Amino acid sequence: MLVDLDNPIKDQAKYARILAWKRWINLSENQVSNNRAAGSALQVNAPVGRDVIKNQVNFGPTGQSAETDQERCRKALSKTNPYSNHGYQNIITDRGNVLNGTCRWIEEDDDFREWRRQSDKILWIRGGPGKGETFLSIHLTEYLKGQHLRQPLIGLPRPLVLTFFCSYANIERTVSVFVVRSLLAQLPEADGSLYEDVPPAFRDHEARKDDLFSNDNQEAMWGLVVKMLGRVKWQVYLVLDGPDECEDASINFLQIKLQHLYSTVTKA
Repeated sequence: MLVDLDNPIKDQAKYARILAWKRWINLSENQVSNNRAAGSALQVNAPVGRDVIKNQVNFGPTGQSAETDQERCRKALSKTNPYSNHGYQNIITDRGNVLNGTCRWIEEDDDFREWRRQSDKILWIRGGPGKGETFLSIHLTEYLKGQHLRQPLIGLPRPLVLTFFCSYANIERTVSVFVVRSLLAQLPEADGSLYEDVPPAFRDHEARKDDLFSNDNQEAMWGLVVKMLGRVKWQVYLVLDGPDECEDASINFLQIKLQHLYSTVTKA
């Protein structure tokens, strides 16, 4: 399902390559104006250079530290993932908080409600720079996190909402490996039992003098993300904002992996 803001899209080709979607929602200018936060809330889409990112984490020889495998693993992951703690908080800090009531219109939208009934498993909000889709993503993140409080069933667990906010303004937010690494960090933050999958893989790579969380091990990290998701017993949402702002290779990687994950979930 697709939510489409009414201004032309700056790069149709990139959007067309992300996933195949079913439905469009055309939003009015009033709705667009209601997507912005107080103060300076326009999106910044300045291009940045495509410099090669090199991981800076170093591992000392085994036995030089009293740290356990799990402690070393957690420390390494935290160092390589600056956005594990809900990246949209940085956006709020930079641009100001969302005004009370902003973006609530989408909760009443018929197509959004149909998506909530799970007729589709994907919701796509699309718009040009500065149209407010990032703040819609922030609003929907909070909305989905709190949905268990609005359900009539007693004891319904809080859903797991994973997020990543891509941005031209920061090269680390334009590369798929940072998306994967952030998801890998967020999952055990939400459910500590999921973390048990990480240290064994970390030790295997460390024994080969390799860093599991380096850019070269994107596939291995994605495999851990999928493995963790397979063990989650409650509802999981992924809010991925601005994937078109990623570099081409990263868009291709995310497209392939998310399509496969989506098809797996759909068949389940």
